[in-house]
Amino acid sequence: MVTDGQRCYLSTAESLVVQSIVRVFVGEFAAHLEVGCPLPRPIMLPKLTEFDEDTGVFTFDPNYARKLPNWTYAPEGPPEEVQT
Repeated sequence: MVTDGQRCYLSTAESLVVQSIVRVFVGEFAAHLEVGCPLPRPIMLPKLTEFDEDTGVFTFDPNYARKLPNWTYAPEGPPEEVQT
């Protein structure tokens, strides 16, 4: 039984990755904090569903862009226009 340490290294590894990215791209981070993003746009980070080690190919969830905060999916098709 583990009583005085981590059972999983994931949080530590994630922290190290973020620290490394910030260290390498410190100028870009500073520029965004000072004046904002020069190219604001929606960026979709796809959900990986599978990785084939033999081919080196990732498979992505094609429905992920429709995922809602309550874990359901928005209907397929273009978004409806909001009437004002």
